Amino acid sequence: MTTAVIFEILSQKCEIFTKDLEKYQNGTLEEKLEFSWATLFVNSGYDEAAREFVKYSFHETALDGFESELEAIKSKKCKPTLCKTFGCNDEQIKKCHELITRNSSNDINNSPANLITESKIKTFINASRYKEQLEEIFIRLETDPTAYLSEDFLEAAADLKVNNLQEYTKLVEEFKQNNIKTQKFEKEVESVVKRLKKSAPKSSEGFSNKPSVDLPEILQPYNKNLENSKFFVSENGQICYEKEEKDDVKIITAANFVARITESFIFDDGQVQIRKFKIRGVVNATDQLPEIIVEAKDFNSLSWVISQWGNRAILMDEATVRSVREFIQTVSMDAPERIIHYQLGWKMVNNRWSYLYSNGLIGDVENMVAEINELPNYLFRNSDINEKEAIKVVFDFLKLTKPEITFPLIAHAFLSISIEKLSHEQLEPKYLLWIYGQSGSFKTALSILLLNLFGEFTSPPATFSDTINALEKKAYLSKDSLFLVDDFHPSSSPNEARYKTGVAQNLTRKYGDRISKGRAKSNMSLSVEYKPRGNAVCTSEDLLLGHSTNSRHMSIEIYRGEVDKELLTELQSKTEYLNKAMRVFIEWHADKIMNDEKIKFKPEFLKYRELAQDSNRHLRFAEAVAYLQIGFTTLLKFANDYEVITDEEVAGFSKTAFDVFIKLAEKQNQLAQSEDVADKFMLTIKELIDAKEIEPADILKPLHLNKTSTICYHDSDYYYFIPQSIYARVSEFLKRKDEMLSITDRMLWKILRERKYIVTPELPENDNHQFAKKKIGLAQVRVVQIEKKKLENF
Repeated sequence: MTTAVIFEILSQKCEIFTKDLEKYQNGTLEEKLEFSWATLFVNSGYDEAAREFVKYSFHETALDGFESELEAIKSKKCKPTLCKTFGCNDEQIKKCHELITRNSSNDINNSPANLITESKIKTFINASRYKEQLEEIFIRLETDPTAYLSEDFLEAAADLKVNNLQEYTKLVEEFKQNNIKTQKFEKEVESVVKRLKKSAPKSSEGFSNKPSVDLPEILQPYNKNLENSKFFVSENGQICYEKEEKDDVKIITAANFVARITESFIFDDGQVQIRKFKIRGVVNATDQLPEIIVEAKDFNSLSWVISQWGNRAILMDEATVRSVREFIQTVSMDAPERIIHYQLGWKMVNNRWSYLYSNGLIGDVENMVAEINELPNYLFRNSDINEKEAIKVVFDFLKLTKPEITFPLIAHAFLSISIEKLSHEQLEPKYLLWIYGQSGSFKTALSILLLNLFGEFTSPPATFSDTINALEKKAYLSKDSLFLVDDFHPSSSPNEARYKTGVAQNLTRKYGDRISKGRAKSNMSLSVEYKPRGNAVCTSEDLLLGHSTNSRHMSIEIYRGEVDKELLTELQSKTEYLNKAMRVFIEWHADKIMNDEKIKFKPEFLKYRELAQDSNRHLRFAEAVAYLQIGFTTLLKFANDYEVITDEEVAGFSKTAFDVFIKLAEKQNQLAQSEDVADKFMLTIKELIDAKEIEPADILKPLHLNKTSTICYHDSDYYYFIPQSIYARVSEFLKRKDEMLSITDRMLWKILRERKYIVTPELPENDNHQFAKKKIGLAQVRVVQIEKKKLENF
């Protein structure tokens, strides 16, 4: 029976089939088309129909050969033959199918198989049965006016309404045309529908207002997990759902497109986790919508539909938004989920530390990588380069120029790998490595070569022309790595100069204090802070001025001609050796340090800091020396374990490195002091007195009390300055030189007292003034008291 129905449906719906069947019966159909129709039936699951089709032109004895051909077709597991194969054009296809569907390549993929699916065969059979019953009912109505309300016909009509609403609507219209009252009929049919739906299992087919349709291939992925839901996808690609209203169940169209989540991501940057969805869609059952990424926090509102897919994707009204969202989540319940680590550096997984880099990982954890679009060049190749040879190239780097340049660079780079471990002991390197020199000194080439320890670089990952926010983000993401910011140079544009100076000062504070810029949300709660989690190197043509700035720098000056150009060229051709060396170092570090809780850096840090401390040196610089020494000695231990250097060489390198770092700290301390605002104030006073722009008056002579312009008095041991007057006079003098004090008078007096540059007065408990009173002539005046010998030493 099924075969006859298949042929009947195709004869009614497909004009080409009718013509080809006639040719087949006459033996005039091309062999290629014979095979195409047979293949269509076999690949649609209708082997018997294929055999019946063959019988039209072959004798039954010829079927033996066809059986082997049939098995061959089945073994290929091809999709049903397309309408295009039979020579149909777009107009003919649309006439048969009403809707043209396309695959992901935008090719038409309609097939005659779509006309003979199980549901359409069932619909055809039911329609035929309804027609027979309807004819019978019209005959019975001649003698029995209530025949159309018989139980058997009401059940048949209910089945028709559920499975073929269009035919049911035609039936009701036909009753009306024949003056049959339909109000009671429709009410009884709906009662039967509800009764059948209530008594049937949820998974049963046939007792829902959902139409039974066969969707084109492009819509198949959007029809999953809907069996026991209120949703379905219409044949023209719309999101639809059932809605119960009083005694009826209505079909609501929510959108003219379908969508699903193809993948769920959790972006983990080590501090914050952000979920995102990858979403695909199809509009009007024919056109693929572009794949998009939507953050979970934006998903519920569906505002992304218009913003990312434009006005072709239509949400029918506000009331259906919730239903569209529910549909997408329902159809996407089996969407895969994975964690994307949005950072470089160490990550604890399964109680083991592993090191993440762009699209890779150093460790024994499977299916775990980092994806960082902002830092794609931070990576490690698992090359077959000999490990010892790779480590030797690191020591060749030390020979590129004098130790005062290469030793801090290498120490700083290898220290980056230990920052996570140091942080567990409340230790953080609070300095920025600042390399400066004239153009042509190879400072950038040297820095980029160094950066190849961490990846593949021919250009810096950032410059001082980048925005502060972009630099802050990269500094945060480059965890346990070295970050390079290139090209701080004088600018002819005042605005550009101010901008770059601001960027440099911002970076200095971030790395020098290991802090981030605090931000508040709209509800006044604090946002997540993104502080640097690695080390940084900056290149410049000059120093960055300011005591506060230079106390957070370790500055290395490079002169033209100091770098060995031949060796630089050679090492630039061996960057993969540097990268290999760092990869091996990280593997060694994971085993020997990170995953050994007994290993502590703090005792080593305290030892080196004490050795580096000097009464005239800022504590920051002693700590910087200690950190650099830790970075360098860790490298030496690693190289010694791999037998690249001997124990004696370890001791020699270690002593040389410490001496270099001490000299670097001393030089930096001098730079900071030269820019010290307190020193500047003292030097300016001395200059004003020497130039006789300030003439100290004898504190014991009353004659000078009448001179209101006098701001300085003295005796044999001290100068006494009127506070507000001397601050104003110094500020005025510096302004003439395009300089400034940059701090308030109150802060200045505080710093001067802390440095013991001024005499700290002993004030009564109830006296809140900063200065004690001094008798000048006959009056008591508050003064800043400075020892003459101290001022003369400036």
